[in-house]
Amino acid sequence: MSEPQPDPSAAGDPSTRVPAARVPAARVLGVDGGGTKTVARLLEVGPDGRLCVLGSAAAAASNPNSVGWDSAIAAVVQACRGASGDSSPADAAVAAIAGCAAEPARSRMADLLSSAGLARRCEAVADAAPLLAAAPTGQPAIALISGTGSSALARSANGADTLLGGWGYLVGDDGSGLGLGRAAFRWAAQQIDAARADEPPCDPLCQAVLAYAGAADAGGLKGSLYSAPSPRSWLAGLAPVVIRLAEAGDRSASSVVDEGADALADLVLTAAGRVAEPDQPRPRVLLAGGLLERSAYYRRLVAARLERCGWTAGRLTLAPDAATGCGLLAVRLLSR
Repeated sequence: MSEPQPDPSAAGDPSTRVPAARVPAARVLGVDGGGTKTVARLLEVGPDGRLCVLGSAAAAASNPNSVGWDSAIAAVVQACRGASGDSSPADAAVAAIAGCAAEPARSRMADLLSSAGLARRCEAVADAAPLLAAAPTGQPAIALISGTGSSALARSANGADTLLGGWGYLVGDDGSGLGLGRAAFRWAAQQIDAARADEPPCDPLCQAVLAYAGAADAGGLKGSLYSAPSPRSWLAGLAPVVIRLAEAGDRSASSVVDEGADALADLVLTAAGRVAEPDQPRPRVLLAGGLLERSAYYRRLVAARLERCGWTAGRLTLAPDAATGCGLLAVRLLSR
């Protein structure tokens, strides 16, 4: 099983060629907003059709379902102002914000962006939309996202998009940072409940959770989670700790991480069932979201499961940077 390779226009490449439409000298803003942070990029279309990054900035979380609308728009504005370096509006801005998959939420976010004077034309899209911005037209593709939450965007050969997963922390987000952190916390809680009073739990995963929380007992652990400004972000922040422990060979952590990888692979299989065409190769899968982007170990686990289901290594790649993908969508907005 090979490591999924970056898409040719993935994050790290300083420029991305604009497909189809060219808008010379246009300055656009692309915004990627999630449950943990918000990233904005100011980009310019050069005469050769390349979309070049002029500035980037980050701010706090902007999922309105997690932080509220006032905090969400404040984070987006702060990131955009930081990326642009001045108050002059861009020609267009496209923001992909977690929690804005439904049309009413997208319209509200777009109106707030316009009111903030960030760009002459503003649009909000589902947080998965920019991940397929550079995907070849006429071919089915799937963007798998695992960050604070998890979801998949499936695109059919005719260009129709279907969002799967993304059910949120109460009933979904399996395989995400929040999902891994939630499972590890639950494991630690079970170990603490089962331990004798004179023998604190010695399970490495339980000890790692307690150390992350800065707690010595059940009361401290509960207090650390439920007094956090964002319990969801607190749980998602635990995921890298669990992954590192799993990579080191701990059985309890490996069980949590394996279940997460299984959930993501199942989500891709469900998405493929919506867009795959008979007698054609498996749809291309683009892996995205902070958890998959930062952990090669977790990517390999997900990729191994998909390869066992018929995907080849060449059909599994890292997705382009989401904020840059929004820049591509902003250029297309200008051409409409």
